[in-house]
Amino acid sequence: MLTKEQADKAIGIWDETNQCISKPGVLSQGQSQILFQVAYGQAPPEELDKLLPGGILAVSMEQLARLQQIFPLEQIAPLMLIFQSRQNADKGEKS
Repeated sequence: MLTKEQADKAIGIWDETNQCISKPGVLSQGQSQILFQVAYGQAPPEELDKLLPGGILAVSMEQLARLQQIFPLEQIAPLMLIFQSRQNADKGEKS
């Protein structure tokens, strides 16, 4: 489970009054949206491909390094495994 502090740093601070992000986090709104949609079963895992290198919303190495500072290994490891498995699946399709 994410703490509020982690969510604020990773995703940004949501302004309820104006219904927008008042202070951006490490991830863009589009990147965050994909992660939440996949996590809650509202989008297929293939949507994560958009966050991989070459994807339209690719998470940069800088973003990844910043996320590793926010989340302990036990929280970020599952996400890294998902990314790795998606990259491996993509490589298998191109072979």
